[in-house]
Amino acid sequence: MQVGVGNSTNAPSQATTATSTTANTNGRSVGERLKERQKEFLANNVHNNSNNHSMPSCSNSVRTSRTTLPSENKQKRELPQLTDIQRNTLRVITQYLKEIGMHDTVETLADESGCRAENPLATRLREDIQVENWADALAIINQFQDKISKKDYLTLRAALVEEIMKNYIIKGDFLAVLICLQKEYPKEKEFGERRKYFAQLLADDPEEISKHFQEEHDNADYKTLMTMLEDLLPPNFLLGPSRLDDLLHQAWETQVRNCPLHIGKGKVVCEDINILRDHRCTSVNFPSKTIQVVQDHESEVWTLKFSPCGEYLASAGKSGIVYIWKVKSDHRIAYLNRFVLHEDIDGIGSLSWSSDSRYLACGATEHRTIGVYLFDISKCTPTSNSCEQNEYVRLPTEKFSVASFFPNSGHKLVCGDQKGNFAMFDMDLELSDKRNDFEGFRIRSLCCLKDGKTVLAADTLNRIRAYDFEKRIDHLLIQEASPIIAFTVDSTEKHCLITTKDHGIRMWCLDTHTLVQSFFGSIHSELVVGACFGGINDIFIASGSEKNNRIMIWKRTDKHPIKYLDGHKRGVNTVAWNPKYKNMLVSGSDDHTIRVWSTPSKAKENDEKVLPEVVSRPAKDEKNPNVEITKTRNGRTKNKKKVN
Repeated sequence: MQVGVGNSTNAPSQATTATSTTANTNGRSVGERLKERQKEFLANNVHNNSNNHSMPSCSNSVRTSRTTLPSENKQKRELPQLTDIQRNTLRVITQYLKEIGMHDTVETLADESGCRAENPLATRLREDIQVENWADALAIINQFQDKISKKDYLTLRAALVEEIMKNYIIKGDFLAVLICLQKEYPKEKEFGERRKYFAQLLADDPEEISKHFQEEHDNADYKTLMTMLEDLLPPNFLLGPSRLDDLLHQAWETQVRNCPLHIGKGKVVCEDINILRDHRCTSVNFPSKTIQVVQDHESEVWTLKFSPCGEYLASAGKSGIVYIWKVKSDHRIAYLNRFVLHEDIDGIGSLSWSSDSRYLACGATEHRTIGVYLFDISKCTPTSNSCEQNEYVRLPTEKFSVASFFPNSGHKLVCGDQKGNFAMFDMDLELSDKRNDFEGFRIRSLCCLKDGKTVLAADTLNRIRAYDFEKRIDHLLIQEASPIIAFTVDSTEKHCLITTKDHGIRMWCLDTHTLVQSFFGSIHSELVVGACFGGINDIFIASGSEKNNRIMIWKRTDKHPIKYLDGHKRGVNTVAWNPKYKNMLVSGSDDHTIRVWSTPSKAKENDEKVLPEVVSRPAKDEKNPNVEITKTRNGRTKNKKKVN
């Protein structure tokens, strides 16, 4: 077999070359030769990449920069010409990198940009405060006497001198405290109270004072002092902590405010994905689907009200029967009990819960027999029917058609009507004892405020006035041009939402008494149709309409609806938004039904054919009293054994 044709001629040459190569590398190990070869390879790669201007890769492989390679001919780069915005942006980025521990990157960024997160003097100031070197800290503050306002400078100086005096008090050197008060502490009038405070300390028991300030010193972290320094010193000198985090959170909150359909289910929390792209909700995230239909009302539903805890829903209307529903989740309510009023009334027009969700006040409409009825919800159980008999309390007078509990004041409530009766009662006392009253005001709608004494009331003269039941004074807040049908106040008590007969829904600022926004789209004329606030921070407004059978939802900043909810077959009289579950609202209609609206569950998001659940009060089986008859989702009946 012929092997290696032509190799015999070249063999001596190859042997010579191999011998020569071995001789040149005898002094280095294999590992050293591999490292040298790797450096040459990397240098060539970097050189080729810079010449070809290739785009950076998004892979996770490690890339080596030219700046990391030693070079004898490397020239020092000139610092870039930066604007103030660019320079401040780099400062914020540098601070963030330093906070997460990337100190080498911070030094590199500072060398290339010439920008540091903080002035070296500011760093010294922080260190002096941490180690309680108050004299040096005061010397640094003195350098800003001409750079900040006199008031700010004196405020900072007074704060640091007080820390010096506290240290002297702890050491028992009260003579030094007196010298500080005479020579170092500001003598301006606005600091007179603090000067007097420290002067009086000199006359007290020295041991007791020293012990007090020693305990204060042991628990001190100086966060309040640092916050004061960050607020009063120039921002280009002292940068507040976590500035980039603050900016990102502010950007997130702005995105949420600008998102037309953001509803949320609780506290606003920034999501990781929104660092990479803008936040935007879809219709799937909005409570636009009917989850349940309540068919228990035998007549028109006029009013709905969630309890302050969000766990109960009260409904009433033309029949004079008040239903109580238990909120099981943000997708489901269940029948709890009902109160049957045997009085000769034409319906219930108003509902109000006490702050602890125990009592419910109902006002009869002003047609035949009027009155306010009070129910104790704590006595209601899913299996007790005693509430259906006559277990309610009526105020001891045939007056009043509207009532409202104070939000944070026990069980005090205020009642009024259009005949000039207007008084306050306390359920913890005798109801026959009126606490105070105003005579002659014809009241259509009421709202009590959190201070426990102020009541806003709409009267027949198209006004909303504020009444102080402690001082017995009142004053005008809002004057409308057309009759006020109903009104409500947001959770901050800064804005009032008014439904008018001729001008639709309007939002007023209660602080400035000015009109903020008018909302168009809903139809209002003779019937009582209420509107409500809802969502996170009450950023949404919902209302029914008389003629188009729709629920309309606005954002507070938009005058036109952002969402329409269809489903009712007749006019929608009332809408209520759950204060606990922000993605849940209910509506009552002249079609005798209540609809529960929420976001679709994840398992049913894409199933448009899923029918809403039909909810109704369990009926008794006459043949078997221990069996209740309930309706299923498709409207059919089924038997359910009653638990004793």
